[in-house]
Amino acid sequence: MANKFVRWFNRSQLPDEALDQLRANVDNYNRLRPSATPANSGDDKEIQSLKQKVDEDPQSVTWSDLAEAELCVIDLLDETYLITRLDGWRRRMAEVAGPDRYAVYMTTACDSAHASAPELRADLAECIRAVYYFYASYGIAARSRNEVTKSLLRVASGVLTVLAVIAILFASQYHGSPLLPFVTPQILKIVLWLIATSAAAVVGSVVSVQRRLQDPKLDVDPLYRFIQTTGDWFSTSFVSPVFGAVFGCLMYALLASGLLGSSLVDFKGGPTPYAGKDQAALLVLGFIAGFAEQLIPDALTRIAARALGTVSGTPVPQPAPAPTPSTGSTSNNGKQTPQTVTAPAAIDGQTTTVASALPNIASAVKLPIALPLTPEAAARGEDSSLASQANVKPDGEVQNADG
Repeated sequence: MANKFVRWFNRSQLPDEALDQLRANVDNYNRLRPSATPANSGDDKEIQSLKQKVDEDPQSVTWSDLAEAELCVIDLLDETYLITRLDGWRRRMAEVAGPDRYAVYMTTACDSAHASAPELRADLAECIRAVYYFYASYGIAARSRNEVTKSLLRVASGVLTVLAVIAILFASQYHGSPLLPFVTPQILKIVLWLIATSAAAVVGSVVSVQRRLQDPKLDVDPLYRFIQTTGDWFSTSFVSPVFGAVFGCLMYALLASGLLGSSLVDFKGGPTPYAGKDQAALLVLGFIAGFAEQLIPDALTRIAARALGTVSGTPVPQPAPAPTPSTGSTSNNGKQTPQTVTAPAAIDGQTTTVASALPNIASAVKLPIALPLTPEAAARGEDSSLASQANVKPDGEVQNADG
């Protein structure tokens, strides 16, 4: 296994330009060598070995060979050339390693304007090794991501195929030779929408996994990324689409049963979405159920906590109603204190107050799904809507629920 990993790590995928760069470094070393004494006595032997490799077997050349040639060349450079080379390699390191790693490197980097030749040479060698390390190791992380992506798409395609077969079996009664004659039109509609929501959730799970795998902001060592994606292959490639299908079914069941409330989907008292916009919203919520992996588990947790509280006989406290703004004045120790009058605002052709309009505006830009509250959450006066995370002060100002 170790030998296979080493061969995988050193597998050459170098472009012709990289081989030309190696030949140029070998020629540059041979040109500088007569007028300089190398700091490392093994440089001559190393350069000869690299020249023989690139001439006789260019397919065996690796990024490490290019790094070795660069290190041999900098052993022959004087201080002026070292400063010039260091500035260029620092720019390459910032591009390849990323700003975070480069910032860490600069905390210990030498001042090129005042450093000695050995310090410049050591700093330059560090930049060269870092750049070629990421050249070599990035291919491993990319290949591991590609393997996970292929497996993920295969599993998702299999799940979608199973859902399609089930839909065909249930729909076959309308094509002359019913395979499931006990299926009524009402049951057929429920099953088809259940399958459609589940399929949308499978697609959402695939998009979610791919977004995490391809996240360019994820500052992780490439070799660790390879170990992470390879070791977690099963849960990423297999479990995610299967869980997505299950979460899609649960999303439909929770919405149709009323255990999970949403103003986006209207069932009009039936088990299927009523209008075209409701049908589209149901598919979107199915996609979200697979994309936001914690949405359905969190909803089930709250429903289970509420059910346990009901079974145990513990009363569920209700949040206190918000005060209604009104005109007039109240008496405070014999003094007349004027109350705030809220100006009316028209929304959807109806007249309402600004205070009541603000929560509607907040819910328009967030997902309006109401989750059943636990007794503890209700005692704290939390809102059951995931969309309504804003509280309205008496003066009409909106503040977050956490303060």
